[in-house]
Amino acid sequence: MIKRILILGGIACILMANMNAQDSTTVIKKWTLLECINYALDNNVSIKRQALAASISKNNFTQSKANVLPSLGAGFNHNITFGRSIDYATNQFTDQNNYSGSLGAQADLVVFNGFRNVNSILQQKYQLAADELLVQKTKDQIVLNIATAYLQILFSQELLQVAESQYDVSRQ
Repeated sequence: MIKRILILGGIACILMANMNAQDSTTVIKKWTLLECINYALDNNVSIKRQALAASISKNNFTQSKANVLPSLGAGFNHNITFGRSIDYATNQFTDQNNYSGSLGAQADLVVFNGFRNVNSILQQKYQLAADELLVQKTKDQIVLNIATAYLQILFSQELLQVAESQYDVSRQ
């Protein structure tokens, strides 16, 4: 389906390049093969989708490298009670305002987990390389499809000229 759309898009670009303006007020820009290819590479949804997947793979690779770093956390809690309440220090009921607070911090560092982090980094590295190659493959396929459509149109134009020549010879 995508291949057909690309071929039809390439044919449309080439037809636009070979059409003459019907109306003198309307100017149609003639597209070269290079312009058609550049337009397709800049605006193709498949390329953008593959580039996005490569970007996600790059983020996953960065995250897998960050997973070997230690994690740090800190927290603070403060309570104020008014009226009749329990004093946490003496465990007695009081009729005054009570204030309490706590502060905490923690740090985690994975020393060894069976090479899981190392293998995850390698996996994400290879996934990133594969996604980048897939982007290039998609670009190459689109360029090939447009060039093929361009050559097919040129061949069809030559066949039309041959048929017109044969018609003129037959008519004479």
